[in-house]
Amino acid sequence: MSEQVIVDYTETIAQQIADAHAGAPLEELRIWVRLAHQREAMVTELYDLSRIDRRLEKGTPSEAGATIRAAIASIWAHETAHARFLSSVRGFTEDLAALAELQGKLEGRVTRGAVSDEGRLARFLIAVGASLKRVPAFAADLGRMNLRQLMAFYGELETTAKMGYQRILELGRRLGDAPGSLDFGVTFLWDVARILQEECFHEDAFRAMGRWVDAAGEGFMPLPGRECVETFHDLCARDLGTPAIARAVDPALAIPKGHPLDGDTTWVSDGGLGDLFTRFNLPVPVDAQARARAGFPA
Repeated sequence: MSEQVIVDYTETIAQQIADAHAGAPLEELRIWVRLAHQREAMVTELYDLSRIDRRLEKGTPSEAGATIRAAIASIWAHETAHARFLSSVRGFTEDLAALAELQGKLEGRVTRGAVSDEGRLARFLIAVGASLKRVPAFAADLGRMNLRQLMAFYGELETTAKMGYQRILELGRRLGDAPGSLDFGVTFLWDVARILQEECFHEDAFRAMGRWVDAAGEGFMPLPGRECVETFHDLCARDLGTPAIARAVDPALAIPKGHPLDGDTTWVSDGGLGDLFTRFNLPVPVDAQARARAGFPA
């Protein structure tokens, strides 16, 4: 699989959606929220530990491998929470949330099966779908991935998620107080910005985990667990600090001296890895009041 092929495919789809809904930002926003919900349902299947464990067991037991397993378990739980949030948001705008979630999970099971050792049927279904132009061509490569490639694949999935949430925020800002915008809730932009930054963190985490796989692609580098967890902690502080979320809501935001966010080092989220940080006695400075300091309802 060539690098960036999933991102390139997503960009193509995004342009098609934008072209089809030029001048109708509310309708485009509804489509992107639906797509995000489907995507979250899909990745909760892809990150299922019962299948991931079989891939991790191929490598020699190591602290890096154990950390990867714990991180993926935590990210899986976080993606599940994203799906729940989007399901509640979509309840304001359409009645197809359950159908979209079911479709996403089915797609996830098929794709997950393609990366497993016994996924012959899933690979067959993907191959048939590819021949009928129902799935992008990259799906046919999933069964041949080693662990390093799988981490890169997951990272690229997070990149496409990030792209989708960025578009949702752009459309939400464009709508402002236009009719229909409040269907998504008063704090919609803030909540989506938090999820966006969590996806940024997940993307960075999978990129880091890929570097912990050895040159053969299936074993692990001899890294201490604490070093791996500290890498996650640094990424969390960068991607999920309160100022980062506020800037995601408003990219033009300036934080002058004396502003409530000036010097703020608290986090809006722990990226799903709070328990892992606590296990290594690392601080988890999540602040529930950060939204209010940034000017949003608490």
